[in-house]
Amino acid sequence: EAYQTAEGALNQASINLQSGNYALADFIANTNGLYTFNSAAVPIWTTVAWNNASGAIQCTTCGASTQAAYIIEYLPAVTVPGSAPKHAYRISARALGISGKSPVMLQATVLTP
Repeated sequence: EAYQTAEGALNQASINLQSGNYALADFIANTNGLYTFNSAAVPIWTTVAWNNASGAIQCTTCGASTQAAYIIEYLPAVTVPGSAPKHAYRISARALGISGKSPVMLQATVLTP
């Protein structure tokens, strides 16, 4: 169940990114679940407070029986051959099972125009 819930959180984050719900300024502020990737720092997904809204975005479509949250990191731009550079984001989603003792974390990379 935790795996499916984490997938739901990834989907919610991806839809919000594709819909343009987050501004670049939100990522520069490095708060509320939106961060700018820093290759010299410890990965944010290893230190973030997953159950705190100021650290991670709580999943609103993942169901009431489990807890899930995600963060989004703005990565360096990617140039796909034959097209213009694209914005790249890494989504990290974490969910707990019904017992609260079986955490699952999934990551995905999303490109937007």
